[in-house]
Amino acid sequence: MSEPRETVAENSYLARAKSGQWGVSPKKGTNFVRVAFCIEDEGPFRGRLVNWDGYFTDETKKRTTESLSHAGCIFPDDNITDLTGLGDKVCQIVVEHERWTPTEGDKAGEEQCRARVAWVNAIGSLRDDVLMDDTKKKSFAASMKGLLVNMRGNRPAPAASPNKSRQAPPAEQYDAGNEDIPF
Repeated sequence: MSEPRETVAENSYLARAKSGQWGVSPKKGTNFVRVAFCIEDEGPFRGRLVNWDGYFTDETKKRTTESLSHAGCIFPDDNITDLTGLGDKVCQIVVEHERWTPTEGDKAGEEQCRARVAWVNAIGSLRDDVLMDDTKKKSFAASMKGLLVNMRGNRPAPAASPNKSRQAPPAEQYDAGNEDIPF
């Protein structure tokens, strides 16, 4: 099947939520929220809307709630159905293509494709499974110390910052999100 010209390409995009609606899935009775995201990245898909369905099962409700927070929701009075703030933050969406072949109707047997939001992430965040904990950071730092000394040559090492708890801010544009690590 050839991709329709207007289908948003699979990729990560900066986006802002434009609207949200609550629903219940007809097959399993699962509560969900559908959010329309507008792509803000420059390029051919700027201004295009792509939907995300966030489900509230025991396994997904925490991640769905985090995704809504990434999109700006503040949940006044701890009311999950109050979407106040939705769209107040730019976030990163990961668009994937969903394919299916209807068995009934005028398109029966003809593969269909639509773009959908698979993940909603904060800008500059990494997945928990790729974050380096303190033990790994210390081990990595020790393994790299010789390289830094060699690169510095005869110059003295810079002094440590007086505020040791200060960390570099997270990256603002690149987000490994839910993509594969490129190496």
